[in-house]
Amino acid sequence: MDLYEEIEKIREEGKNAGEEFKKGLTHAISDVKKEFDSFYEVLKSQRDMDLISQEEYYSSLADLRDKYFDASQKEWWKYTAEIYSYEKG
Repeated sequence: MDLYEEIEKIREEGKNAGEEFKKGLTHAISDVKKEFDSFYEVLKSQRDMDLISQEEYYSSLADLRDKYFDASQKEWWKYTAEIYSYEKG
């Protein structure tokens, strides 16, 4: 195998590894969003059934938002807007 073939082989292996990493990362992100959605649904149900107060709901929502998202994500801003609407009241 000449040098060119060796370089192509290494490049292809790197490309495949990168694709596998991307698939794994995409799957992990999806799992995190599903986990957040699950907690969010429980939280909303607790609020809707008067098991927790509005104040507890929005405080817990802020905690969830900060645990699962950061300010560079649209989801963070979505839940921040919901909290802001409540606080503005």
